Amino acid sequence: MQDRKEYEERQEQVKGAILSVQSLRQYLALERLHADQIKVKRMYVDMAGDLAAGVLLGQILYWFTPKKNGDMKVSIEHEGKLWLAKSRKDWWNEIRLTPKQFDRACWLLEKRNLIETIICKFSGSPTKHFRPNEDEIMKQVKAIFTNRQFGYSPKGNFVFSQRVKRKYTKGEKPSIIAKTTS
Repeated sequence: MQDRKEYEERQEQVKGAILSVQSLRQYLALERLHADQIKVKRMYVDMAGDLAAGVLLGQILYWFTPKKNGDMKVSIEHEGKLWLAKSRKDWWNEIRLTPKQFDRACWLLEKRNLIETIICKFSGSPTKHFRPNEDEIMKQVKAIFTNRQFGYSPKGNFVFSQRVKRKYTKGEKPSIIAKTTS
């Protein structure tokens, strides 16, 4: 809880500093200190096959990462397994997924067998609980690193499903007609 209080105090300090800046340059210098950001590894997007699902996967994995002292961030235990419980509102506040985006991302992650989900009561309401499917995630992580398929590769093999016809012949420049309105 102390970490959360320190975080909120720091954010208030940053907020005050940002509100006092007079230029974009000053703002950008302060922006790097602000912790209000969403980070996602490209590998998670690749595994999920979708940006929103990759962000959700990355955040679920974040919650299953141990704290600095080695304790787990998640503490809900059901049938001998740890689970993460969050409402749609929680996911919006944390990673800015709308309920529709969240449902689709969750569906994609389940379809790809990257997460397990159950519905259990949490704070008195039925809530979707999540946990990473360790075997599938590790299988995909190893495949990505074994095949060196991580990150963007400009020399990769791209398959285009459709060709686009040029509107103009090569070397021809389209004429720009300026319209004046009164």
